[in-house]
Amino acid sequence: MMKTRISNISLITALTIASLFSAVILWDMHSIFTQFSLKNKEGLRIFYIDQQKKLIKNEVERLTKRISATKNAIIKSAEKNLKDQVHSAEDFIENVYMTHEKDQYNTHINNLITSFNWANKSGYFYIISGDGTVRYHGARPELVGKNFYSLEKKFSDFVKFLKEVKTSGSAMRNYMFYKPGEGDKFYKKLGYAVYNRAFDIIIGTGYYMDSLNEQGKREILEFIAGDRFGYQDYGYFWIFSTDYRTIFHIDPNIYNIDLKTFRGANNKLVIKEFVDIATSKGSGFSTYYWELPGQVRTAEKISYLVYIPDWDWILGSGFYFENFYELVGAVEGISSSLLKQEMNKKQPDYYLSFCLYPGGGTFCLQKNPKN
Repeated sequence: MMKTRISNISLITALTIASLFSAVILWDMHSIFTQFSLKNKEGLRIFYIDQQKKLIKNEVERLTKRISATKNAIIKSAEKNLKDQVHSAEDFIENVYMTHEKDQYNTHINNLITSFNWANKSGYFYIISGDGTVRYHGARPELVGKNFYSLEKKFSDFVKFLKEVKTSGSAMRNYMFYKPGEGDKFYKKLGYAVYNRAFDIIIGTGYYMDSLNEQGKREILEFIAGDRFGYQDYGYFWIFSTDYRTIFHIDPNIYNIDLKTFRGANNKLVIKEFVDIATSKGSGFSTYYWELPGQVRTAEKISYLVYIPDWDWILGSGFYFENFYELVGAVEGISSSLLKQEMNKKQPDYYLSFCLYPGGGTFCLQKNPKN
């Protein structure tokens, strides 16, 4: 009887030790995971920052390429339209010349060509004799009768353009000229003109570049208003100017802030740093604190920005460290839950206990109530 009990004790002890050993292994696994997480959280943070910096840089560069493509498309469309307009005007002038008496020619041309305008009436024609004398000007009638070649010092870009037109027969190029209703201030213009040798006249027109730029800006702003990317679509674009204006932001409140004096939670002049990076380097990263979308609290953020000089746009995007902590917390929660489930699965079906019987007691196996 004694031998049987000793044998039973040995078997029971072995089973219990095995079960306890399994539980110890699982507990060590949990401890190892916790230690690994603590030791490597900084490494994971560095990896996360590196990946997110690449993401926002790629997205900002993607938008920059889209802006470039939009500009090119608008310029090509404008060039085609200018050619169509000028050649139509040339055909019209030739027809008037052939069907009217000479003394009626200039009056008829002036009356009819004045009605030709586009681009919110900023598009107009001019007719200049081969010697540089203005015969008609849709925006500056006071120039009629004056000679541009004698005004070359003031209109140097435009005179170069006229000489190129007369030499080549036609030309498309940028030059500086007055804008209707804007006094004597010069604006950059995309112009096209042809030289009609039979009549010895230059017929031309153009678009002011700021009107073309405004068209491009509207297209881009419509695009980015709904463009999102990144983790849970948190990524969005923002645009400021070097004179501290908000061009675009998803937060409507930012339009009412004095950006020049605006400071983040770390007391940094956030937008001033954007302007400094834009004007000195053209692009770069900035770290600061900013309000989380839809919340009143701030969080640390890194943004990448690029400067678009001809639009005076500082465009960029960023990411919050808050998203990293959410990701780590989610991963740790899932891992911890799986380990706990596994530990519960490994509880022994039986455990060793001391059982009392009439006349004495002995060790025995009891069923685990948790299973």
